[in-house]
Amino acid sequence: MRRRTLAAQSALILAGTLWAIACSSPPTTQGLAKDAATAMGGLDRLRGLQTVAMKGGSGTRLRLGQMAHAPDEEMPASLANVVETLDLANGRAALDYEIKMGDFGQHRQEVLTKKDGKAVGLENVAGRPLAVTSPSGLFSWGTQNSPEFLLKRNVVGLVIGAADTASNEMPQTRDFAGSPHSFGTIRLASGETIGLFFNTQTKLLDGFETTDTESMLGDQPSVYTLADYREVAGV
Repeated sequence: MRRRTLAAQSALILAGTLWAIACSSPPTTQGLAKDAATAMGGLDRLRGLQTVAMKGGSGTRLRLGQMAHAPDEEMPASLANVVETLDLANGRAALDYEIKMGDFGQHRQEVLTKKDGKAVGLENVAGRPLAVTSPSGLFSWGTQNSPEFLLKRNVVGLVIGAADTASNEMPQTRDFAGSPHSFGTIRLASGETIGLFFNTQTKLLDGFETTDTESMLGDQPSVYTLADYREVAGV
């Protein structure tokens, strides 16, 4: 009887030790993504989102390639009234913005949509006829971005993708926007590797780094900064 008691006590001690080890195991990139999803309203609610829109965007656009001579100093362009619309449920996306560089100004719409179940691009530029293109022919000259990028690299898709990707990677501590963040990487279904910066306080995704393929310059290392999260419809 005494031996059985000791054995039971040993088993309880072992179980307690294993539980403590499990609870103290270091976080993974997948775990950080799940925490971010919780902070954003819950993974199930994120999966249920059908449309995501960013309105009133503005910024500066460089590398438009409009210098008259190669050594000329580049003139930056300004972006205003930027609207990004994602139809996550149907795999469609649209960019709408105004670009101004010196005396030149243009309103542009670039749309990735579908017709008869196949992807098609629409380019609507003020003063020109509507252009219908293949998705790869859709050229977002003004924003150094594309509607296809919006579908693959939006904050909702990245958080869900990282939360669904099993990972044994231990995140690093890296500086981002002047403060330490937890940094980890994921590999998208497309084969791209994305680096994710998670805020250690809010748990939210504060930014990510990747390689963009720019139409005129080829592959370019890019960093996206996310900020000013606001609650909309509980998310």
